[in-house]
Amino acid sequence: MNHGDGSDAPAVVRFPEGREQELNLLLDRWKLTLDDAGQVVLLSADAGLGKTRMVETLAARTASSPRAFLKCRCTAHHQHTAFAPLRELLQGLEDEKAATAQASPSNTEEHLRATLIARLKTLLAQRLPRLTSALNLNPEGQAKKTLEALVGLFLESAKRHPVMLVVEDLEWADPSTLELLSALIHRRPRVSLMVVLTFGPAFQAPWGPRAHLTTIELNRLSRQHCEAILDHLTQRQPLSTSLRREIIARADGVPLYVEELVHLAYALEAPALESTALESTALESTVEADDITQIAVLPLTLKHWLRERIDRLGATRHIVQLAAVLGEDVHYELLQAISDMDQEDLQAALELLATAGILLPAPGPRTELMFKHVTIREAILATLLTHQRHEAHHLAAKTLRDSFPELAQRQPELLAYHYSEANMALEAAAAWCAAAEDAIRQAANLEAASRARLGLELIHSLDVTETRNAQEIALRIALGAATGTAKGYATPEAQTSYDRAVELAWQTPRSPSLAMPMRELVSYYLSRGHIRTAREIAERALWHLDGGELATEEATAHRNLGFARLLEGQLDGAQASLEASLAERPEPGRSDASASQSIPASTIIARAEALSHLALTQWFLGHPDRAIEHCADALTLARRAGDPFCRVFATYRASILHVLRREPTATRELAHELVELANRHGFLFFIAAGMFLEGQALTAQGRAAEGLQMMSGGLDGVWASGMEVGRPRNLALLAEACGRSELVEQGLSLIKEGLAAAEVTGEGHYEAELYRIQGELLGFAEAPYEEVEESLIQARDLARHQGSKSLELRAAISLSRLWQTDDKARASESLAKIYQSFDEGLTTADLEEARELLDELG
Repeated sequence: MNHGDGSDAPAVVRFPEGREQELNLLLDRWKLTLDDAGQVVLLSADAGLGKTRMVETLAARTASSPRAFLKCRCTAHHQHTAFAPLRELLQGLEDEKAATAQASPSNTEEHLRATLIARLKTLLAQRLPRLTSALNLNPEGQAKKTLEALVGLFLESAKRHPVMLVVEDLEWADPSTLELLSALIHRRPRVSLMVVLTFGPAFQAPWGPRAHLTTIELNRLSRQHCEAILDHLTQRQPLSTSLRREIIARADGVPLYVEELVHLAYALEAPALESTALESTALESTVEADDITQIAVLPLTLKHWLRERIDRLGATRHIVQLAAVLGEDVHYELLQAISDMDQEDLQAALELLATAGILLPAPGPRTELMFKHVTIREAILATLLTHQRHEAHHLAAKTLRDSFPELAQRQPELLAYHYSEANMALEAAAAWCAAAEDAIRQAANLEAASRARLGLELIHSLDVTETRNAQEIALRIALGAATGTAKGYATPEAQTSYDRAVELAWQTPRSPSLAMPMRELVSYYLSRGHIRTAREIAERALWHLDGGELATEEATAHRNLGFARLLEGQLDGAQASLEASLAERPEPGRSDASASQSIPASTIIARAEALSHLALTQWFLGHPDRAIEHCADALTLARRAGDPFCRVFATYRASILHVLRREPTATRELAHELVELANRHGFLFFIAAGMFLEGQALTAQGRAAEGLQMMSGGLDGVWASGMEVGRPRNLALLAEACGRSELVEQGLSLIKEGLAAAEVTGEGHYEAELYRIQGELLGFAEAPYEEVEESLIQARDLARHQGSKSLELRAAISLSRLWQTDDKARASESLAKIYQSFDEGLTTADLEEARELLDELG
């Protein structure tokens, strides 16, 4: 018998034979969905058993009622890309829109879907870049905001009209997509939303039994149902009984194999059908149409058949192998570039592959191709020897990097994947690191962490070299930042990762390239309150830059070192470092004139941060007016920069300065502004810090109970964010507020905690004030005179040792009040000496109090 020409190819099965029960269950769940009882269906099966066909049939059977039908799939190449299937969905729908020449939606279904997709696109586009400053430690982060907004979008849309969301191949889902699906499932939506999730046996669903969750497992089909599929496929040209029986036996209940064996049977009977696509000696010879010959060449399994089918592709085999190397979705222009074929020959080869049902054009006008089934691609990859795969992936990586930089930048994990598969460990590790940093900028921290781990796995296989160590440091920092932001900076993985980076930095010879990753290490250890470690790393970073020409990195290192020295109480050194950071010279090749004409926003932000640190340093050194000037300049620059975080940070530091100057009205105004700004941009740490500072101002204004409550709540939020820097100062301020409320014992307990923290972390810039407040509280508690005096003298001497004139003045005031009853002369002499050393800020609260006390003492 003769099957005829190519137009008589087997028809597409339009209904999943043998799946009536499962399909009816799906339709029943859709009916419940339409009654605002949201449903989730988990559809699992081995490859080739018809998961996709079930989804297609469901879509067709529910098309009569208006609903937004959204279907996307996960792929192996994008399992480390946040919300990859949703991005694919957006791209596909944009392509559909372009294909219809921007025509307005023609029916209700298209209008509903277009509305939902427009809002989904806006949400994903608004993922904020990572804010690299150490003070933006927000474990919930922008990723959580995006997740909540996406959940809200689907639920709100389903309130207005029914929505069916299908996500296929969950075994390759990225973590963010799984988080989104988990959030939708746990919410149990009381809206018209049906979520259908398909996956193979490799995926273990993390969702337990729920009333609105249905699990459907597709098993192999019975012989009867396989025969029904065979009848459908061969209705135009029936096969002999013996051949039918053999096909049913070898298909073993897999519908995809039934289809493929029918293809083979027709090819054997009419070699002209596929001889151009399936070049083979066996097919080129005349084949008698008898059952024995046909049965003899039928493969035993689907895998064997696919291998045989690929082997018969002849010259086209090389093209499909290259396509399989590129991934499940094949970028046409990239395939053309690595195939080294002209467009005409490549098009001819692709047409043959499409006719053979192997590599098909992707839906829409995109210049992409897709394999008919993932099993086919896997079989094609298996035909390549190891060295052939390495060479093909190396060629793909090189071509992607050199000829498609925009694609490589948009999908950095793709470049990393090809380097990995090419067995180029160092290049792959660098690419995974870049991909991790890109994910961090998008607040996709779970994906960033997985990318960094992949890079580290490759690094471990390399011999120890300076380049290898530098790359591991960068990967460790990326992993620490990703896991810290996602799970909290106290998580063991973040701490271990940062500690390992420091260990490597100490082992690596001088290298200017290490300056940038080391500044991230400084930020981390500052935020965790490990001040000594942060200062040592900042000094090491400057050592790496010594004699180099990286002006921006040198300014950053000086700024970090200055802040660390300020926190340690090394005030003169802090001032020198911060002033050095503000004296940034132009980059090589740029004149001072050209540099001054155009100052990058990053430089403005850096100067604002340095001025904020310098303002506090100047106050401690006894220059309160200069401190205010620097603070004002920092705020001006922060507003000019237009960067939300920079403005929030400068406002925060300004609030602290006014606390130090004992100006509660200004403190409250700035703290209130800080909370508003932080709320607007989702900076949880600064919201809590603003509450704390506003509460401090209230206690200073006499509203002790109200202020103390606000301070306590704010401080809880600060520590919940993972921020440890500033703990001694915050505890001192809270203890002082307790004293105003006559909560002396509580205040003394806080002082003890603050002193212990200063000892452990090395944050000593406020240690003198801790001792002074302790002395004041001991006085309120009527402790022995000697105990009070000892504490106040310790405060004075420590402040003097650090060069902190402002804190020495406060300690001198407290001591003079203690001494004035028994020894006015001693009290007056001690206070006058420090008071007279001030040549500015004479109207500030501390200096006015000192002058009034000196007048009392005569």
